[in-house]
Formats: sequence, C-alpha cells, structure tokens
Amino acid sequence: MTVYDLQGKVVLKDKIQNNGTVSLQNFERGVYLFDFKNSQGHNVQRIVKQ
Repeated sequence: MTVYDLQGKVVLKDKIQNNGTVSLQNFERGVYLFDFKNSQGHNVQRIVKQ
C-alpha cells in the first residue's frame, strides 16, 4: 500500500496483510489517495480526513 497526498508526494508506504488497518491519526487534514496493489491487481481509494 502506498499513500499519496494531492501533490503526488508519498506520505506512507507499508505492507499490510489481509484485513490490516491503517491509522489516520498522524495525518493532517486533507485528501489522500490510497493505492493498494496485490497479485490480483491494484485499487486506488480516495480518503478525506477532516
């Protein structure tokens, strides 16, 4: 999993297992793109932290 801010800067890169969780506690307010990749493909989710 790689997390990007809207400027394209990588703010987090980590490996997660099956139902792993990611804490947004240390993230500033804003919009982030979560890019999940695995052997079956990849998925990008847009998350807004308020």
